[in-house]
Amino acid sequence: MTAEVGFYLADTVDEQDQDGGAFTHSFCFDNSLEVVEGKTINKKYDEVRLCYPDKTELYVDGKYLCNRESCGESFDTHRDRNKHIREVEKPVLCPHGCGTRMAYQGYMKKHCDSHKPEGSRQKFTCLVCRRSYMRLEKLTKHKNKKGH
Repeated sequence: MTAEVGFYLADTVDEQDQDGGAFTHSFCFDNSLEVVEGKTINKKYDEVRLCYPDKTELYVDGKYLCNRESCGESFDTHRDRNKHIREVEKPVLCPHGCGTRMAYQGYMKKHCDSHKPEGSRQKFTCLVCRRSYMRLEKLTKHKNKKGH
């Protein structure tokens, strides 16, 4: 399945580094990407298939560079670079069709609560000021900020 999502498809590009040696890396240019059904990857929500650079790609002066054209960030580890790519691309798609994308399955689970009917959502209420929140962590943040 493909979807118009405005991000990239892998395309190998050969270039030369500053010393004239060739290296290869993945840049992604296409606007349509493969959407992987969540159940096929043991996940609840569908995800856009991301293209991550290989561990040896875009490794310059001891730093891992982001493969996005408009990004100049560098990272100490390959894992940090992949985390950055996932957090920027937000591959997890909302199943309710609202167009929201999240970086991780857990974030999407929280978002999907906003699609539940108003009466069926659990609310967390501050016992001091009676302000209500949809998520417990929001109430906890409120309590810490207000000192109650």
